Amino acid sequence: MAIDPMRLHRSLMNAPEADAGQFVIRADNIAVEPCAIMFRRNDGEFEKPVDDALTGLMKSGEFDCLYAHWFTQPRSRPRAGAWRCR
Repeated sequence: MAIDPMRLHRSLMNAPEADAGQFVIRADNIAVEPCAIMFRRNDGEFEKPVDDALTGLMKSGEFDCLYAHWFTQPRSRPRAGAWRCR
């Protein structure tokens, strides 16, 4: 079963010792979920444009650039409007 690592570890910590020994946690990832956005439940009017925008960013490659800039690369704070993807 694929499950996010934090939930998996928490579940195993709460499992009886006999059950916990039946599971193996792999070091490699079999799924990648690079982004999550939380907003009010059942707000389809907002969900659709957010999904469309993220899909467009991912298809264009700009999502990877933004993700790398904000989460994986050391950076200095650029002045407003000075930083651009590509």
